[in-house]
Formats: sequence, structure tokens, C-alpha cells
Amino acid sequence: MPLPSQFVRTRGTRRRSMYHARRRGPRKPAAIVALAVLAGGSYAGWRVLTPDTAGAGDDATTPSPVLVSRTAPPAARARPSQTSPAGLDRDQQEPEAPVTLTMGSPITVQHAPEPAPVPVQVDQPKLESPELQTEDLSRDVKQLVASAEEKRAAGELVGARELYLRGLYHPDTAEADRAGLRGHIASLNDEILFSPRFYPDEPLTRTYEVKGNDSLTRIARREGLMTSYELIARVNRMPDPNRLVLGKRLKLVTGPFHAEVVKSAFRMDIYSGPRDDPSRWRYVRSFRVGLGDDNATPVGEFAVTDSKVKNPSWTNPRTGETFKADNPDNPIGEYWLGLEGLGESSFYQGYGIHGTIDPDSIGKSRSMGCVRLLDEDAAFVYELLVPQRSRVRIVP
Repeated sequence: MPLPSQFVRTRGTRRRSMYHARRRGPRKPAAIVALAVLAGGSYAGWRVLTPDTAGAGDDATTPSPVLVSRTAPPAARARPSQTSPAGLDRDQQEPEAPVTLTMGSPITVQHAPEPAPVPVQVDQPKLESPELQTEDLSRDVKQLVASAEEKRAAGELVGARELYLRGLYHPDTAEADRAGLRGHIASLNDEILFSPRFYPDEPLTRTYEVKGNDSLTRIARREGLMTSYELIARVNRMPDPNRLVLGKRLKLVTGPFHAEVVKSAFRMDIYSGPRDDPSRWRYVRSFRVGLGDDNATPVGEFAVTDSKVKNPSWTNPRTGETFKADNPDNPIGEYWLGLEGLGESSFYQGYGIHGTIDPDSIGKSRSMGCVRLLDEDAAFVYELLVPQRSRVRIVP
């Protein structure tokens, strides 16, 4: 069939004629299709979820994602692997890949190229809170406790905690009563520090509004937190650390935290305060521990090292037996925090804080010198103590 006369022309004329021919036709459908294609192309890379749409089908109390990346932007793509955890960006360090631990030997870390999401322990370890025998307290301490109980009943928890702390450090308080005071302070801190509710008078906490492209590791780094990113998930009751809600206000706990292990009591006390001034540390809560047989756990000052890992492999230095990651028979459990001696204790190497598969060993001397915790307690301590920021004291 012959072509219409307006198309049988020179090349330049044909282009102009085709342009005018298209202009005479309907334009709206083509524009709509073009916009739809562009929108679809943009949507394929990122999907922003709002609080209304993110939680569909989920428990109403469980936060949902703010941003889901199907194609990671250049800044978020994996960097080349390195052998030193200290040289890695925090986004690349979390979660840690399995490592092999041998007491007294250097630690080598091999990072998986694309680690799977890490489940977060969100249950608070249960506390034993001995009752205070107020009739045995001195008059001053009894008055502090009575005032603390009044404030607690009135909902003034921060003020109540301060009065209990004054009672704890009062020279007239007997050690048996200190145990009861520690229990009351710890239960208050579980609400003031480690619950989603924000208390404006608490200096160790602040709030943060989730922004686009946020992650817990980015929030922890940007806000200068001296705690692990998993603590954000615990405090805000987030079972999945990869799910955030745009505009959601999160409670952040800044830290730093430190530990003192009291060998005679098989107890680890957690404190907040400046790393190098224990005189200003403030009691937070306690955990029961297991220690080394034949008094193998050393006394001294230690710092948490960069060898802080989840799901570690471990080699028994006495037998040479190696337990690989994910082995349920691994004696050191799911968490390891390496310790290095400071000052006069600098010759102590290869010790650490870790979990256990033997709950009956807690409160007893059965380890090779390390400090062991129940695994749920080890998860909590793992989130509180951070490399080079946290100090650990071990006392008789």
C-alpha cells in the first residue's frame, strides 16, 4: 500500500511531518503511560513504609520497617573484607561472623560477605530482689528508704532511685541490706533505662526520631552511643533489628557501662560512669556469674577488646578440641567479650566474659578462668559493654 504523501519526503522533512502528525493525535494516554513507567522504575529500588502500611498483619505492638532496600545504594554496598574488626565500619561489623577463639592466642575474624539478619534478645533477665529488713537499718538509712518508697509509690522513679543509691553507699548499711537495695535499684533501672518509656530526668537516655534510610547501626554511630546497637532493639521492644517505622520516636541509652566482678559473691555488678574514674560510677544492676576453678579467674583491671563476637568458635586450650560456630555443644555459649589487662594487670591475656551451656555452673568455680554468665544474661552484658569504652574490674 502506498505511503501517505506526508511521509514520502526528505529525511528532515519526514521528521517534521511525523512530529506534526503525532501532535494531531491524542497525547494524554502516552503521558500517563510514561509517568507510570517512571514511577514504577523509581519504586523498584526503594519502598518506604509508613506506620499505617508497614504493620499490616503484624502485632500492633511490633514496629515495622521504615525503609526496605531492594537494590542497595552505593553507600550501603559491601566493602572489601578485612581481617581486623577495629578497621571496619560499624555497618559492616554488625552482625559479626563466627570467629575462632583460643585462650592466649591472637583472634582472627572472617566476615561473611552477606551476613543474615541477627535476632535480638529482648527479654529482660529476671532479677532476684531480696527484701529489705528495715528494722535492722540505721535511722538515716531507714529514712532514705522510706522516702524512696514514697517517691516510688507516687511514680517519681528517678527520685526514688537516687534515694536508694544513697542508702546503698551509706557507710552504716550492712552488706545484707545492700543486696536488697541493689535489687530495688535494678528493678527501677529496668523501667527507667531499659523500658520503652522515656524519663526526662534520666541523663543516660534521650529520644530519636527515625529518618529515611536509617538502621540501628547508623543511629548508634550517628548519635555517638557508647552501647551496642542491639540495646536499642531491646529497650524499644523490637524483635527484628531490621524493622523501623518512619517518624517513630526511639529511646536511646547512651552509656558507657562498666562491670565489676565480685569473686567472693559470684556476682557481676554493672555501673554507669566515666571509664577512668570508678569513684563516679553509679550502680545499675547485677548478674550471677561462674568463675575459674582453682581460683583461676585473675584479680585486676581490664578493658573490653575488639574481640567481641557472637556465635564464636572456640578451641579448648587443655584438650585442643575445637567447637565450631553453631555447635550446640560449644561450652562458651553464644557470646564472647575479650578482656585485656590494664596497668599492673597487663600481662593477663586470653580471658573473657562469655555465656555457657551449663547453667548449673553459675555461682560455682568451673571455668578455666573466664567469667561466665547464663546466655540470656550474656546477651544483655554484650549489649551494654563496648570495646575500648567499657572497663571491667575483678575484685576478690
